[in-house]
Amino acid sequence: PGPHWWAHLARMGRGNGKQIAPLILPRDYLFILLAWVLLGLIESSQAYVQAQMAGSTPPPTISGVLIVNMPWWLLWAGLTPVIFRLAALVPFEGTGRRVIRAGGLHLVVGAGVAVIHLWGAAFIMYYAWTGTRGISNVGQQFSNFFRGYFMTDLLTYGLVLAGFGVLTYARRAARLELLATEARLDALRLQLNPHFLFNALNAVSGLVRRRENDEAVRMLTSLGDLLRATLDERALEVTLGRELEVLDQYLAIERTRFRDRLTVAVDVAPALRGALVPALVLQPLVENAIRHGVSGSPQGGSITITAARENGTLVLRVTDSGPGLGHGTDAREGIGVTNTRRRLEAQFGEGAVLRLRNVPSPATGMIAEVELPYREDA
Repeated sequence: PGPHWWAHLARMGRGNGKQIAPLILPRDYLFILLAWVLLGLIESSQAYVQAQMAGSTPPPTISGVLIVNMPWWLLWAGLTPVIFRLAALVPFEGTGRRVIRAGGLHLVVGAGVAVIHLWGAAFIMYYAWTGTRGISNVGQQFSNFFRGYFMTDLLTYGLVLAGFGVLTYARRAARLELLATEARLDALRLQLNPHFLFNALNAVSGLVRRRENDEAVRMLTSLGDLLRATLDERALEVTLGRELEVLDQYLAIERTRFRDRLTVAVDVAPALRGALVPALVLQPLVENAIRHGVSGSPQGGSITITAARENGTLVLRVTDSGPGLGHGTDAREGIGVTNTRRRLEAQFGEGAVLRLRNVPSPATGMIAEVELPYREDA
């Protein structure tokens, strides 16, 4: 590979400024070491039994067999963390071109790792076997190993990569489930927030005092439906149509509370309502827009929710007419927005993104925009 390949490797390692998620924990390396030691003990036991049955002269000893066989496996134990790090830097993710490029890099690096392993094994085993195999130097030992085991080592590198993939996939699935649970808890925490409940119940009491009993009943029904939907939702993904139904229950409460100070427009084509989205992905964005873009203004404001399909990507936008971001995004990123960002990263990696940006001048306001792969419910 030319220099541009290694520059590409460095860019992939930096991950566009994002840190690689710690999906491999320090304690995992202890289990990795134990696994390689176990394989070495199995092979050493097999070699010892075969030598005993063959009547080798001089008879083999357990310590001698371990000295000869274990370095091979212990070297793999030492190389495995390096391979895992390379697998994290150059994942088999993204477009077909990127996957092919990652495969080419791993093929070259795998050949290098195989050479390092075989040379290390030759160096150690040459001195362990001195005078017993008729080998004159380490180079001859390495040459023998290279001819006999290079393809085996390359295959072993591939198996270690596959092991990393299985482990990280399991960790990502568990992490995604945890983040989805956190999203449900965040939504429930919002609904059970004393300030939110106080405002909702205060609005109900105002409706009752004005004898708008039907409106009060509808608001209480919406609050109950919202709590029930949040508690009952267990799927990691729902259709966009279902997401909008749950969102409408939340908006029904806010519309009643703000009355003519809140205007909400939903512009989602019927053809897009079957698209799959993470459950409760819109509510924290809308809640953030109401808190920062509407409630602080005596005149209130407007919120527009749109969805579009763009080149195989589903784009969700929540736009408010508030003051915008100001000098940074931190003030506009609450727990719900932060958790949504983490969920998207855990589920889609670089395939999804959440951006906060100002509405183009001269208008004011902020746009929360989510891009994720377009997929439809089967």
